[in-house]
This record gives sequence, C-alpha cells and structure tokens, in this order.
Amino acid sequence: MEELQRPRIDVLASLSGIFRDSFANVVDLLDDMFERLAKADEPIEMNFIKKHSIDLENDGVERSAARLFSNPPGKFRRHEKPVPLLCRYKSSTNSCN
Repeated sequence: MEELQRPRIDVLASLSGIFRDSFANVVDLLDDMFERLAKADEPIEMNFIKKHSIDLENDGVERSAARLFSNPPGKFRRHEKPVPLLCRYKSSTNSCN
C-alpha cells in the first residue's frame, strides 16, 4: 500500500468465451487475486475491492469477491448458433456442407 499511495480500485471484467477457455489458468489466477485482496489486512478506505466485497456479503451475495464474468462454458456469444471450426465449402459462397 505504501508503494501504491492511493486506494486500490475495484473493477469488474467481462471475459469473452474464447479468453475464458483459452486462458483458464490466467482466469484462475485473477480470481484468486481478487479473493485474496477482498480478505487483505488493509483498511477498507484503501481497498475498494474489500469494501465492496463486504457490502455484497452483507447483502447475502455468494462469492462476493467475484469480479470476473463470462458466458457459461461452451458458450461464446449470446443468441448465436455454434460455428463449425472446420468444414468443406460447397462453392465460392463460403457455405459449409
């Protein structure tokens, strides 16, 4: 905190399905970081992650330190049919068999 010389800010991240699935290890590390910061031995006026996590917990929110959000596993965009990754094109119209 001395090095930072300002309060920690709170953020929310909306992750794409591609990022979530391709970098699951990074998502796990970030999630762990937010969990640790929400429990850090720091005054709440200097740690807004902790302050907001406590507020959410008092409101009955589970996983109050969660800051990473995405579609469910296997989903990449809302209201979109799955796109085949490999296909053979019938013609120059680029439509798959």
